[in-house]
Amino acid sequence: MRTKLALAFALTCATGVSGCATAVVAGAAGVGVLAVQERTIGQGLDDTAAVADIKSKMFRTDREAFANVAVQVSEGRALLTGTVPTPELKSEAERLAWTVRQIRAVANEVEVGPKIKLMRAAADDAISADVRTRLLADPTVRAVDVDIQTHNGVVYLMGLVSSQDARARAAQSASLARGVKKVVSYIEVRETPQINAARLRTGAPIEMAGGSTN
Repeated sequence: MRTKLALAFALTCATGVSGCATAVVAGAAGVGVLAVQERTIGQGLDDTAAVADIKSKMFRTDREAFANVAVQVSEGRALLTGTVPTPELKSEAERLAWTVRQIRAVANEVEVGPKIKLMRAAADDAISADVRTRLLADPTVRAVDVDIQTHNGVVYLMGLVSSQDARARAAQSASLARGVKKVVSYIEVRETPQINAARLRTGAPIEMAGGSTN
């Protein structure tokens, strides 16, 4: 069953659906990536299936309105980022995420406003690439455990790490990337899952000012 879910998710990513950064599960190579993460392979496949399910529900509801919403899922925790035209659609995005069986928590960081311009989107992609490079160079953090989403200069981190130090270092490294306005971390620490789950439910992520805002 999970093999079918993995293949379905790979096809979803190939069509350009947002939120595929959690893991690209395509055959043995994708499973190999999941195998070295803090998440189990089974949980990783469940998370990727949840991403595809949430995006599918959004597109069936209003493809145009939710086209700029990115979805990340880690250990059943969904992070929504991007933009929608109205407050009602922001609430609807969260409601749809909660309808997916695997989801146990939702962090709704979606902004209400116009779609960001191409130059801003390109700058955000460059920031994400810079953050990824910095995490790969940090021996404290296993970069494969951290998903990165950047929207309008704000970097959102999602994932599962083995220590509070790794969580803090990931946010610190991300804050040093050029162009970052703020870092918001929804990274969970495996050694204290109850504390981190409570933090997510109460909407209290780590926030750090960026190292450069120009």
